[in-house]
Amino acid sequence: MVKVIFLDDGGVMNNNLVREPQWQELIAQYFLPRFGGSIEGWKSANRYALTRFMEKYERSIRENPLIDFNPFLGTMMDRWLTDMFKGG
Repeated sequence: MVKVIFLDDGGVMNNNLVREPQWQELIAQYFLPRFGGSIEGWKSANRYALTRFMEKYERSIRENPLIDFNPFLGTMMDRWLTDMFKGG
């Protein structure tokens, strides 16, 4: 059974179990001085937004397996940002 998959991301091997908390920390540090709140609040907001993003993505793929991903991603990135503020 495979427990970890490493992907080559721009020539750098990475592990999303490590990258996820790093991303949450960085995004929190970006939003905090601009919009206030707390580091933990922004981390929580990112988890909220990403969960909603993945639910929408999985539902869209089930409904339309041949979906054009680039326009979908553009729309979803706008929703991710909106959801960050809803969850933050």
